[in-house]
Order: sequence, then C-alpha cells, then structure tokens
Amino acid sequence: MGVVEFLLARIDEDEQVASAIDSKQLDSGWSTSYNQFGLANTPPGWYITPHIGLAYEEEGARHIARFNPERVLREVTAKRALIKSTIKRIEEGWGYHGNEGIVCADLRPMAEVYSDHPDFASIVWE
Repeated sequence: MGVVEFLLARIDEDEQVASAIDSKQLDSGWSTSYNQFGLANTPPGWYITPHIGLAYEEEGARHIARFNPERVLREVTAKRALIKSTIKRIEEGWGYHGNEGIVCADLRPMAEVYSDHPDFASIVWE
C-alpha cells in the first residue's frame, strides 16, 4: 500500500465517522458551557452542547468541542486537496523529475497522524 492510498483510506474513515454523528444532530457546531447549578439531576460542571453530554473537565470539554463533526469534515476536504495538489506537482514535473519518492516525503507527516492504524506498518515508502 502506498502513502496516497493509505491517507485516502484514513481520510474516508474520518469523514464517515464525522458524517454519521453530524447527520444525527440539529446543530453540528458543538460548543461548551459551564453550568454552576447542573442540568436535570447532574452536577455543576462543563457541558458539551447541544446534546452530547457532560464533561467534568474544562480541557476535555473544549477538546471535544474543537474536534466537532463540522471541523473534521473541513479537515477531510483540506487533506484531500493537499494530496491532489502533491500528486499534480509530481505528474506535471514541477522540479521532481525522476524522484517519485517526493510523494512520500511530502505526505509522510500527514500519514504519521494515523501511525496507530494497523495498515500504517504496511505502507510502502518509495
């Protein structure tokens, strides 16, 4: 498996997960809020809104809200555009004549985000 195939598969997975939760929400733009009195039999604390549940630590709540489905889907689009432009540069020979390995050099940092995925070990780094 090459790095492009690996990345496109991981990006597709990210999109599927984000789209699945995004489609079930009235407002996929998550946010956080602190309620000092609690909500319906829950203790005071940080809550992820609109209807994801509560988080007791501000940092955790902010992290989850930051990586909401809308953001993940924008990132999926951006990653695909980067892969496409990298491949286009190679195909058009923008200073990369005879150096196909540049695809790996350009995309390896993006692929390393997924280093915990089982298929990562099978990437052919040419």
